Amino acid sequence: MMSLRFCRWALVGSLIATPVWAADPPSGEPSAPPAAKSSPSGRATAQPAAAYVNGKPIPEAAVQATMQRLNVPPGQQAAARSQILGMLIDAKLIEGYLDQKKVTSSPELVDEQIRMAKRNVESQGRSWPEFLKANGLTEETVAGQVAQILQLRWETYLNQELTDKQIRDFFEANKNDLFGDEVRASHILIRVAPNASAEDRAAAKEKLEGIRKQIADGKLSFPDAVTKYSEDPTKNRGDEGPGDIGFFHRKGMMVEPFAKAAFELKKGEVSDVIQTPFGYHLIKITDRKPAENVPLEKVKGEVRKMMSDDLQKKIVDQERKTAKIQIAGAQPRPKG
Repeated sequence: MMSLRFCRWALVGSLIATPVWAADPPSGEPSAPPAAKSSPSGRATAQPAAAYVNGKPIPEAAVQATMQRLNVPPGQQAAARSQILGMLIDAKLIEGYLDQKKVTSSPELVDEQIRMAKRNVESQGRSWPEFLKANGLTEETVAGQVAQILQLRWETYLNQELTDKQIRDFFEANKNDLFGDEVRASHILIRVAPNASAEDRAAAKEKLEGIRKQIADGKLSFPDAVTKYSEDPTKNRGDEGPGDIGFFHRKGMMVEPFAKAAFELKKGEVSDVIQTPFGYHLIKITDRKPAENVPLEKVKGEVRKMMSDDLQKKIVDQERKTAKIQIAGAQPRPKG
């Protein structure tokens, strides 16, 4: 299930269906949406769409496949659905942006992806030519499908946009927040859907304030409160303790309201009720760890990923200003 370490922008590029040539993706990975089905009359029927972005559909099947990929428990799927659909809309916006820029996947990335597919097929005791024939594919059709994978197109764009100097400058400007002191926290989460009513939000917040009072009055320990009330999968942590989310830095790992509140607490303190896109939280700091001197070479991949996430957010924010987004079954919202 999505957790606080989930970053909307970090996952956008990965929420694109596996191409049809992919050999036996791991359990939980989304496969390509199924082909249009035929109605009794023999006519093809389109898949139900969850949303449209500039006239292009996002199939409901893609939403359900992403639910499965992120291991969303059945009882939490209603609350998580709008967040997942939002991520898929973001991915579609980025795809449209790359279309405008005429970005195509680099041949090197395409070749590497095909080599990985071949190794996967051969590891199952099949030859690549036999696999292609059995699935009605050719080398050319595979290469064409691979070239359309959003992750590869985004990586190509990123290679064009980010220089080593930009990465180093970003690291120097942000290293204290990104790789400085760390805190370890446990939390209680009461989930609230992004489209929840004001009454539902108020009720969730009031419930958590009541839980906090029980903890403050000594009537309930924080671990017991996590086990009894939290709606996050971390409530079932074993050796680490209920609600434990491990160590994290000030930035780059947790959603901002959560990280800001956590770093304002001393070890052993419990926060006031904090609101994030996931709902309402109580946070308890269980440990602190001083910063280490980390060279850029050791964390360059992480820094590049953070810059990628920032760039995705910037593009999506820009594209949403003019995009025509229609949620299936909902009336279009007026601009402005």
